[in-house]
Amino acid sequence: LDVPILTLNYAENPLSLSDNLYQFGLLPEDEARQVAELAIRDNHTTAAVLVPNSDWGRRLLEAFTQRFEELGGTVLSTEQYPTNVDDYSRQIRALLNLDDSDARHKDLQHVLGTKLNFIPYRRQDIDMIFLAATHRAARGIVPALKFHHAGDLPVYATSHVYSGHLDRNADRDLEGVTFCDLPWTLTTDNVLKTNFTTTWKDQRAYTRLFALGIDAFNIIQNLQYLQSHDYARFSGETGNISMDENLRLHRELLWAQFKNGEPVYLDLTILPVKTVANDAEQS
Repeated sequence: LDVPILTLNYAENPLSLSDNLYQFGLLPEDEARQVAELAIRDNHTTAAVLVPNSDWGRRLLEAFTQRFEELGGTVLSTEQYPTNVDDYSRQIRALLNLDDSDARHKDLQHVLGTKLNFIPYRRQDIDMIFLAATHRAARGIVPALKFHHAGDLPVYATSHVYSGHLDRNADRDLEGVTFCDLPWTLTTDNVLKTNFTTTWKDQRAYTRLFALGIDAFNIIQNLQYLQSHDYARFSGETGNISMDENLRLHRELLWAQFKNGEPVYLDLTILPVKTVANDAEQS
């Protein structure tokens, strides 16, 4: 390429395609990997993963699993839920091994020949759940997890669980869910964001794409600097942006947790994570 080109998406091939081709977008795999890093930082090491039965869901499953296990965690249970239904009970019961608990109850009743009082017992070898879901699906899945005896397990998710707009009534069902998102979405004192949302009220659903466009415009003049400095960062609307050796731009996001139907910003200092191999070498 004779001139630098900035694409607002990523090629499937992760390797550099040209010295002048820069790739930038809202890559969901980046979010899944950051969820894995935060979960490990929070001392969670055994995960259950619930994703939609779609290409997008499988991409997030692969990205989270690879990073989580790279850092010493183990994914013990995975399920894919259909995207065309509102009832997720079957997948959640399988995820939590509740069907096995029911089977043991029936077997015991058969052996004893009497009816027994019974509370299903979910699997106890997981200490967190990674959920990949849109805000519409999440509003049905999270209450279903609590109904199926998983209310004590922390749920981590990507930005997709939040619509990007405050809706306390609809989001009360997401209580306690921890998720990553853009600074643009989580900050409330952004004058530029206010101007955008006021001017284009009918396009509020695309608020994150506004942020992408703003960052794309602003980082053009910084591409060469990001490329030539290993630890260079650009503080943008979509996150803290860096560039890898293949000229792909990546974002570090902010963290929030739903409380009383409202996303509350979590002021976290994400410490560098270490692989098990690195820990063993240091010891």
